[in-house]
Amino acid sequence: MSFLLHEGSGPGLESGPSLRSSALSLIEQSRSVQGGAAIARDHISDLTRGRCDFSVDNPRQFRLFRSAQASLGQSKIQVLHWDGKTECRTITARPPREGAVFYLALNGQFEVQHGTRQATVHAGQALAISTPGTVVRHWRGRCDLLNLVVPQATLAQSLADNNRRTDEVEFDTLIPTSFSAIPTAVAILQTIIADLASEAGALASPALAAQAERMMALLLLNGLPHRTRLMPPGDVPIAPFYIRRTDRYLREHLAERITITDLTSAAGVSERTLYYGFQSYRSTTPMRHLKTLRLDRARVLILEWDDKPIRIGDIAARVGYTSPSQFSRDYKERHGETPLRTLQTAQSARD
Repeated sequence: MSFLLHEGSGPGLESGPSLRSSALSLIEQSRSVQGGAAIARDHISDLTRGRCDFSVDNPRQFRLFRSAQASLGQSKIQVLHWDGKTECRTITARPPREGAVFYLALNGQFEVQHGTRQATVHAGQALAISTPGTVVRHWRGRCDLLNLVVPQATLAQSLADNNRRTDEVEFDTLIPTSFSAIPTAVAILQTIIADLASEAGALASPALAAQAERMMALLLLNGLPHRTRLMPPGDVPIAPFYIRRTDRYLREHLAERITITDLTSAAGVSERTLYYGFQSYRSTTPMRHLKTLRLDRARVLILEWDDKPIRIGDIAARVGYTSPSQFSRDYKERHGETPLRTLQTAQSARD
């Protein structure tokens, strides 16, 4: 599957240049990675926790790779610039229930194969992949790509916020969509990237970032063909022993300082295996799961607290937070209100 890449070619490009400019500014204004084919290979492996292999036919003809990544809530925005006369390819192994990756071609084009399906994605087009399996991409020449990696939980929450209950979102396989069909999503994404590239961006606030993340996900859901389903209990994959063992360890040590090394020791597996398992069966990372458990436990403690005087810092300490202010910010992001507001509501209900 070899082909030539023509800069700026392809349908749907009319919405691309401004988004491309914002994306490249993220590389210029943030801590970026750049180098040759070997740097690209190592970086792609790190970004995907070893699930994606990058290779080129002739490393001497590969000129330059540049990349930058930013977080938006639980999602990741990745900007990748490729430049070379040789054919490049990535081979990615996607586990079940991982969420979705939105590929937005800003310049150039690439061919993609997933199972028996194939497609060509031109500059100014977006493609969503959410199903498990092996994804192979090929391209040659200069190519600018924007990847938006969105967890399954974020997609489901974005729909739930609009009264659409679902356990799983699945996008139609390999159907490229022009930017012109999702103009609001492209415009909002451009604004988000510009904000993330700024030193004084508003999205440094976790609460605002979470809101922007869900809005971005909902706009993409509205514009790209997809299906949703509620999973019967019997369809939910049973997590392997090391995930259940880690769950138990986390719940028993919420008040303690926990590192990823503590978790791999408790689970009895490598860090890579642990991350892969949590992405596959929990659609999150081990440390994000710990954060969720702590904040959910804190809410239970507040709601069940008796009439004795209470300080929010005491609750924070009981679930492993050393900073009450950070605890309050994370709590509001998770539960939509401050811990003090939860306490006042609980006290009013008892009165």
